[in-house]
Amino acid sequence: MNLEDRKALIRYRMGNAWDTVKQAETLYDGEHFLGVVNRAYYAIFYATLAILLTKSLGSSKHKGVISLFDRYFVKEGEVDVRWSKMLHKSFERRKSGDYDDWATVDENEAKELLDNAREFVQWTQNWLIERNYLKDSSIQLKRD
Repeated sequence: MNLEDRKALIRYRMGNAWDTVKQAETLYDGEHFLGVVNRAYYAIFYATLAILLTKSLGSSKHKGVISLFDRYFVKEGEVDVRWSKMLHKSFERRKSGDYDDWATVDENEAKELLDNAREFVQWTQNWLIERNYLKDSSIQLKRD
């Protein structure tokens, strides 16, 4: 895939990330806290896919995406480990929320996960802008 195609796909992935943050916000406002866990994780996941595209990387598996992010961005010092921890936490919480019997989430945890998703997606957008993979912050602005 050439650079322009990758940039177009990065923009698309970031659009997905912001849309999914909005879905998580709607679920939070409706007090559907377990749903917030899923949507918050997917917002972070889509943003991570956008980052991987900067090196023409991708995976069809969630653990593969996380592994590539850690190996090529965190381990190489391009990305602070803080973002990896946020990705891992949201992934583990999403798995338990989606698959564990009797899973519950309280309002405080849902708020924390939603805040993390907003922060991760905003950080990703800024990171991509700084590296000229996105032109500006218009992706988020279209979704406000």
